[in-house]
Order: sequence, then structure tokens, then C-alpha cells
Amino acid sequence: MSGTTLRVIINLVSVETTETEWSRSVDGPIEAPFALQDRVVRLLLTDCAMFALSEIQIQSALGDTTRNNESGIAPEAYAHLARARKIIDAEEYDRFDNAIRELLQAIERAPDFLEAYGDLVQMLTRWDLNKTSYFDMASAVERGLKDLSEKETISIHERAYAITLHYQLSEYYGVNGDPLRPADEDNLIRARTLLETSGDAESMAYVHTLMSLGNHYYRSEDYAKAGQCYKLVMEKLRIIKNIYYTLITTYDLAQTESKLSNHGRAMELVRTGLRLADAEPFSGTRRQAVAYWLAGRISEESDSLENARGYYAKALEWFKAQRTALPLPWQKQYALLLADTGSLERRLENNANALENLRKSEELFLKLSSDSTEQYWRAGGVPSWILLEIARCYSHPTLEIGWISYY
Repeated sequence: MSGTTLRVIINLVSVETTETEWSRSVDGPIEAPFALQDRVVRLLLTDCAMFALSEIQIQSALGDTTRNNESGIAPEAYAHLARARKIIDAEEYDRFDNAIRELLQAIERAPDFLEAYGDLVQMLTRWDLNKTSYFDMASAVERGLKDLSEKETISIHERAYAITLHYQLSEYYGVNGDPLRPADEDNLIRARTLLETSGDAESMAYVHTLMSLGNHYYRSEDYAKAGQCYKLVMEKLRIIKNIYYTLITTYDLAQTESKLSNHGRAMELVRTGLRLADAEPFSGTRRQAVAYWLAGRISEESDSLENARGYYAKALEWFKAQRTALPLPWQKQYALLLADTGSLERRLENNANALENLRKSEELFLKLSSDSTEQYWRAGGVPSWILLEIARCYSHPTLEIGWISYY
């Protein structure tokens, strides 16, 4: 407690290992302890729910929030969010439509519910769902976020988070992959400043804002500024202890260091990322396989082609084992991994292996295009760089292919 501010620190500690799995601090005016209590319960029902809460525990906790609920968010909205997060965290792709419905119901119950908006934006932009199918929904969510970012009755923290989420969604469904427009960059910088001046620089909203700025600078090839953003994200994640975003940012920073020709530092980060990926909760999951895939890509630039080959092989093990059960977006990832492996084998002058992997990738892309009834997938076809790599296997040109961006 300092001055007129009361701080509550929450730690979720594993009984088996005694290690802290989740930690967060919540500040509030000392004159309003019940409002602070409500914020603590909200965190337990949202950020912490994926670790511990069963449906019975969710309902019990909801009963506790009915007393002294000063947030204005309907308690039932938290239950919808917690159910959605259980599906998302388990990567139950065949139930993602259920998760989206839960999030939409949460927003319907509580139109200012930024936590639900945040998860919905992450699903619509990170999971490679069909753009065509979700465009109308995304447009409606974008309008809701824009209204929230200008709303004076919500907190500075929430307004800043709404600005960042609005950028992420409008970028993906509008100018996906292009550098930000100046006005968008200004808005992200404004969101960052709002969070810093309001004392919310140790929140996931701040992390998301910095990650978005870092991604913008990376795409704009301003790698020094991108690295500064990612390093600050890593500092905040040491406090917040979100292992998933720690893994993501480790590889974002590794790619940035590689672009800055800091190859030794890039490979140190790769090894750190692999230690995370090899441990719980990532061991044996798609995220572990993707970590090895990214390690291979960075190794092609910063380390050695032979080491890159080993990383790709470990990533392929998981995808091949899951081959018949992969949902559509992960089949696309498998096709890209095969192509990366083939491209590397060509650089190592193993043309037979190169052609085998590149042809498998080509066949899988063609199958994805022909099997899908959705226009978004039919329009995809085989990426031109893969066809170019196949041609190079026959002609041995000296021209090398550049980094193929990972989505």
C-alpha cells in the first residue's frame, strides 16, 4: 500500500512443483476496496480460468461476484468468456465456432467487455480462420471497438486496449501484411502512452500494444525499433508470466536480431525458445512443432544449414504423426513446412530430397484448394515461390529465395 493506492498481488502456485505459473498485480484506490475485490475476481475468471476453473467453480465464483459488483459487467459474461478460453487453450479447433459463439454472447451480455473482445480478435486474426466467412462479423466487432476507443466512460486502460485491438482487426481484414498507415501508428503510440501514464504498463493490454508496434516496425524493416519493442515485451512478461506470449516474443526477437546480423544473439534466443517449447505445457503439441520450424528458419540465416535441417526434421515428426487429424489451417502449415524443408535440401544440393518435399507440398496445396468449398481457399492454389523452387531443382540457378514470412 502506498499513499492512496492499494495493490493486491495474485500468484497461482503449482502444488507439485511450487513454481509460480501465473502472477498479476491489481491496483485500486483505497477508498473503493469492493471495486478492487471485483477486479481480482474478474482476473480469476478470465486470465486464470484456463489453469484451474471447472464449470462448477466458475458458477460458484460468479455467485461471489454478484455482491459488490461495481464493474458494470454482467457476471454471466465472465462464464461465457471462461468457457471460450477453455476451448481456445486446449486448441480444440473443431469447437472454435462454439468458442466464438461464447465470446459473442459475452459481448452481448456486456457490450463494454474488453476481455471478450480481446479473445475474439485473437481468434479472428491468429488462427487463420476463413476470412470470407468471418468478414461481416469482423466488421461489426471492428465498429464496436472503434466506439469503445472513443468512449469517455470507460477507463484509460480499456480505451488504450480498444485502440490496439481495433488496429489488429482492421489490419488483418483490411491492409493485412502492409506497413501501418501513419494514423494507425499514431494511435498505437497514443495507446502505449495512455497505458504508461495511467500506471498500466504491467498489463496484457500493454504487451499487446508493444507487440503490435514491434510487428509494424518489423514489416517496415525498421528492425532496431522492432527489437526495442520486443525486448520491452519480454521485460513485462517476466512480471506477468504469460508463457505462451513469452514463446512467441522470443522468436519475434530472434528473427529481428537475425535481420540486424546479430547472429549469435539470434541463436541464443532460439535455444531459449526451444527450452520453453520442450517443457510443459508445449511438449508434444503443435506449438512445440512450430517452435522447431521457426528455429530452422532462423538457423538458415544465422547458424548453419545442417542445424536448420535438424530443426525442420523435428517439426515434421509432429505434423506427420498428426497428418490425418490436422484441421485445415494446420494442413496449410504442414504444406509450408514441407516446402521450407525442400528449399533447404536444394540449397544443400540434395535435389532428390528437395523434389520429394516440394512435390508433397505442391500436392497438398492443390488438394486444399480443390477440396475446400470456400472461395478463400480455392483462390489460394500453390504459392508461386514453391513452383519456382521446383524449377530451380532442375536448372540449379544461382538466385536464392528470400525469407518467406510466417503467418
